[in-house]
Amino acid sequence: MHAHADLPIVDLADEPPTSATLLRGLTETGFFYVRDHEVPPELLTAIRAETARFFTLPLAEKRRYEGFLHGYAALRAEDVESGFGTGEYGGGDLCEKYSMGREPTDAERAATPAYYDAPQAQTFFGENVFPDEGFARVWRDYFDHMERLSRRLMAAVRSVLGLPEDEWKQWLDRPADMLRFLNYPEIESRGLRMAAHYDDNLLTLLHQSRPPNAFSALQVMLPGEDEWRSVEPDDRTFVVNVGSSLMYLTSGRAIATKHRVLNPPPEKIRGGARTSLVFFHVPNWDCPLRPVLPDAIDHSLGQGRPAFDFDGLRDADGTIPYYRLLQRESELGFTK
Repeated sequence: MHAHADLPIVDLADEPPTSATLLRGLTETGFFYVRDHEVPPELLTAIRAETARFFTLPLAEKRRYEGFLHGYAALRAEDVESGFGTGEYGGGDLCEKYSMGREPTDAERAATPAYYDAPQAQTFFGENVFPDEGFARVWRDYFDHMERLSRRLMAAVRSVLGLPEDEWKQWLDRPADMLRFLNYPEIESRGLRMAAHYDDNLLTLLHQSRPPNAFSALQVMLPGEDEWRSVEPDDRTFVVNVGSSLMYLTSGRAIATKHRVLNPPPEKIRGGARTSLVFFHVPNWDCPLRPVLPDAIDHSLGQGRPAFDFDGLRDADGTIPYYRLLQRESELGFTK
């Protein structure tokens, strides 16, 4: 039995959100809850129902819609522990996934064709794959809501950190956002469902289901601690965590926090299935970042480990564009 993480609860009904609470979430815990987020409960119900229906299809049918970050990924098809973690467990993530990327409008593409047509951009703005129009409609609707919520949160971040309203404007105006649905079935394994890692984006906004047997799978290790703590699901809130891109943009003031997903022990397998809706708020793909690794970061994990080779990725000015970090993670085995 793991202790629960004492995470700040940020209320977006407050204008601006309570500064002390959000500041603690950004600079002390790296994880916090958000409530009064204006995402309709019926939309959450709809996207979960549509996606659950898809996951009941035979594997051969689901594989008709495969695509890296733009479609289906089968059980163990991706391997977070190799790209972000230590490679300690092996075997791939114990979940299947569905993903979509941001869909720029024709006007956006026409305004900056060099940005959207660049080879590096295709990882993020490639064509999305959907099984049917009903599925596509609810996913696009949810994606739009999450983009608006992300923008509100980033404005609040700038405010509580005392930064100008237009800080990072030129690097966040064409975000490479991603939405993923993770389905963790009942599988007996001595490994983790997803290995310990840090997210590489700006902010991750997670809505997790509560398994029928109430097994708590998501865990964090808060900065300065050496104990894993459970992050409890709550239908009324989103779990938000800081990614390394925001940590770098703030020169380490906002801190990314290590997290993982447990697999239930044998006695908790039955009724332990879990799903997560995960929205990754990502900077422009060419956003220049200056990696900063505070002492609280695990330097043997993900981008902190020597094998990641920051120096080999830098431009002449010492920065690393975001897409190159993702590319390096892929080379280390994030995708199989």
